[in-house]
Amino acid sequence: MNSAKTNPLDEVSRQPLSRLRRRAAVLAAYLGYLSMISVWYVASARESAGLFILVSVLAVVMLAGLVLLFTSWVWYAANSPDPSLDERQQRVRDRAYLHSYQLFAGAVTLAGLYAGIAWDNGWWLPSTWNQVQAAMWGLLLLAMTLPAAVVAWTEPEPSDDL
Repeated sequence: MNSAKTNPLDEVSRQPLSRLRRRAAVLAAYLGYLSMISVWYVASARESAGLFILVSVLAVVMLAGLVLLFTSWVWYAANSPDPSLDERQQRVRDRAYLHSYQLFAGAVTLAGLYAGIAWDNGWWLPSTWNQVQAAMWGLLLLAMTLPAAVVAWTEPEPSDDL
């Protein structure tokens, strides 16, 4: 019986993504989502078939970014349990979760502050189920992918000795 510890990162890190490609994947995921819901909002108001096609293209861009993140080593580095990671990888994961929590808490706090001010001043707030749903899916996207995005964004270029 072989009791050697296998590291799932060994399988996905054989051909790691460059820092530029990781950052492009993060931008594609988040900006793709924001662009998609923005264009969807405009397309719904104008009932434009061309804009709905653009929404589909933006959805594909967002999904491509997410697939790159999900299939790269950064997803495993950000979401693996302690026994699967060495000490450096654990520190990277823990730092990513700390920064993710800080970013997420800041974003939710700013959204709450905006909602309070908008309520009093008659500014835009989500008023339809589709708008509320877009905001909730965006928060879910952020909550689920932010640790991997932080790892993808902050880790240096991969070295040749992986």
